[in-house]
Amino acid sequence: MYINSHMIEREFLPFERSFGTKIGMDIYFYFEYIRILCKTMADTQTTIASLRELNIKLTVEITEIRKKYAKVEAEKAELEVKNTELLKRIMEENSKREADHTKLKEDTTNLKTKNTELEAEVAKLRHDIEEIKKKDQTISNIQDALSTEEISSTSSDASNSNNSNELNNFLYEKNKESISNMIRERNREKKIQAQVSHNASSVPADSPCNKILDTEAEEEPCGDLEKWSKPKSYDTKTVTNLSRSDNVSSEVSELEQDDENDEVDAIQIVEQGLMQELSQNTPGVEINESYIQKFDNLVSGSAQSLSYLFNKAVIKGQEEILCWYYYSLEFENKVKSLITDENIKDKTARTKLYKEMKPFLPRVTDSNLRKKTQRARKILKLFGEGGTM
Repeated sequence: MYINSHMIEREFLPFERSFGTKIGMDIYFYFEYIRILCKTMADTQTTIASLRELNIKLTVEITEIRKKYAKVEAEKAELEVKNTELLKRIMEENSKREADHTKLKEDTTNLKTKNTELEAEVAKLRHDIEEIKKKDQTISNIQDALSTEEISSTSSDASNSNNSNELNNFLYEKNKESISNMIRERNREKKIQAQVSHNASSVPADSPCNKILDTEAEEEPCGDLEKWSKPKSYDTKTVTNLSRSDNVSSEVSELEQDDENDEVDAIQIVEQGLMQELSQNTPGVEINESYIQKFDNLVSGSAQSLSYLFNKAVIKGQEEILCWYYYSLEFENKVKSLITDENIKDKTARTKLYKEMKPFLPRVTDSNLRKKTQRARKILKLFGEGGTM
């Protein structure tokens, strides 16, 4: 602190006069110190008051800052929640996208596999079509050859008309007897089946097969067969009928075979043979009663014996056709009944019916059962449920 010398001399003189120089000097400085101290304390009080005011302001500001901080913390927590939800949603979308991508890959793979299978099936169908064309050509060639043989056999039969007429008469009588036996047997089987199975599907009343089966068992063996007209000669038409009957019997026997490669061709030949045979209203052979008495004495391998066996095979073929027809008719009626009663699809109904039949057919495989049923269905479609073409 700067002290003016003139000011000190002026204030010090009273003390010097009263107490002397040395004591006056001490007293002077002591009072000066007190004065300065008081002044300093006054300044300190002012400073403290200022600091208190500043402290109050700072306290208010701190309170506001704390409020703002709390608000910021709340916003931060809210943002963190939103961020968490957003991350969760993104992860779910990514998972879903990955699943969709995986599914698309699988679908693409399946489509490629199906496309490959379809291409293979198309190639196989083309190959089968080519094979069928070749077989049709072969059949045409065989038919041409048979036509030539029929012409030559007609010439040979004309020279041996006496033997042919006797053979015709014999085969005619045996044919009537075989068909009558078949009718009686079918009537007997039908009655037994009606007693065992009350829910069996019935054949339409106007069916030709039904008319035959409704004939009484005690009816004469010949029955309506007497209405057939006897041809006077073993002409070309007779040979053709025998050939057609032979084709029908041999082709219907293919129902017992399990050959997948010739299935389409076999069915076509069976249908053609059936249409040819059913279009004939009279048998193409005649029989002489004199041969009935002589048949027991026929030599094995002779023409008469072979002719009888041939005619018997034709009758058995007709009976087999009838059995397959009735089987398919009842099978389809049962399938329709299952579809209506249980409200299921056609394929499901067939599978269920196959499973019910399988315990009664232990020696028949599932594949063979389906194939034979499908082939029998061809016969049903050919004649229709009414039994007519």
